[in-house]
Amino acid sequence: IYELRRTLDDSAAMPRFIETIPARGIRFIAPVRTRDSAGPADLFVGRTNELHQLEAVWTKVLRGERRLVVVAGEPGIGKSQLVRRFLDRTAAAGPDPVRILTAGCFESESGADAWQPVFDLLDAWHQAEAGSSPAEASTLEALLHSHAPGWARQIPWVGGGGGATALSAAEARPGVMRREIASFFDAAAAARPLVLVFEDLHWADDATIDLVHHLATRSTRAPLLVFATYRPAEAVVATHPVARLRAAPRERLTVFDLQPLSRDEVRRCLGLFFADADEVVAGLLDETMRRSGGNPLFV
Repeated sequence: IYELRRTLDDSAAMPRFIETIPARGIRFIAPVRTRDSAGPADLFVGRTNELHQLEAVWTKVLRGERRLVVVAGEPGIGKSQLVRRFLDRTAAAGPDPVRILTAGCFESESGADAWQPVFDLLDAWHQAEAGSSPAEASTLEALLHSHAPGWARQIPWVGGGGGATALSAAEARPGVMRREIASFFDAAAAARPLVLVFEDLHWADDATIDLVHHLATRSTRAPLLVFATYRPAEAVVATHPVARLRAAPRERLTVFDLQPLSRDEVRRCLGLFFADADEVVAGLLDETMRRSGGNPLFV
């Protein structure tokens, strides 16, 4: 309570926020106004320059120019929030239908399985289509058979769920698998602009990293946007190859190294929590900056 009073510049003798009731406890006495709680989109602050750059990238993607966007930063810095904010406000909000697919990578003591984020992405895509549009699910299966037969044979739900079958050594070669699934994504993008989001690639296997790089460097045109997020510190410690993505051709690549929020941005963020309470925001600002370092997760 002492820390709260000090932060709010409040006095126990003449309280404005926290009053002590002898033999009973304490109570909050400042005026309180109720309002709708802020949702995730409402709590987004800053990253204006990054969003402007993404809008320019998206314009090129819609013209059939494939692009890779690498978003790097420490945990909680807002990598996923930036991607979602852009997709909600720009890609998904446009007049034309866009397909957005997301896959996450996860830490594993035994090491990442080859292509696992891609298989997870395909599974989620099929599950969504099977529940809402069986015809679209059938189209997805046909597209896999046509462009990525090696992948189709490894996915149980392709071809009526008859079960996956093993590939020969030649069929399972990384180069063959990579070319097949890249051709599949290009074909899917030709029907509808496609956004692929790969989260936490510092935990991904080498084959997935190579695929993301390949998708950005293929010579064929396609309205395809690929996001790749990762934590640089963890990649360095693990000597992970995800940093290779930053070496993609400059004309196809956009890199964001996200920095902590500025003092003014933290002030604005606090203002979203304490609307019409400038005095409270001013009292909390210094301590919030000291404790959070401008990391949005801790603001």
